[in-house]
Amino acid sequence: LFLICINELPFIMDMASENTNREINEEKAASIVVFADDSTPMQSAKSLEELKETLQYKADIITNWFKKNKMIVSGDKTKFLVVKTSASRNNLIGEEIKINVDGDETEETSSETILGIVVNNVAT
Repeated sequence: LFLICINELPFIMDMASENTNREINEEKAASIVVFADDSTPMQSAKSLEELKETLQYKADIITNWFKKNKMIVSGDKTKFLVVKTSASRNNLIGEEIKINVDGDETEETSSETILGIVVNNVAT
């Protein structure tokens, strides 16, 4: 039953993008990969401020969807990874992103394991 429910999430993300007053084109639209009980939203942006705003917006959509479906969001377990080139990382020293997920502030990590593959925050 959970898998049937969670497979709806990518469609909810698409509908949310279409139903906002925000101008979200294909480049800015979030994609979400769902595998078994794991979901991994992905987002790109041209600026750090745009990324912060869009990530928070999408996190709110996902959190609300989970709550409407009587599921629990583990904000304290939620992490995010910002992948940048070395040059852009040097330009943003001291800048950090804080995303609120169900009342918990998430933390940025330098690497995450996604389906057994370690992904780090340096795009090379």
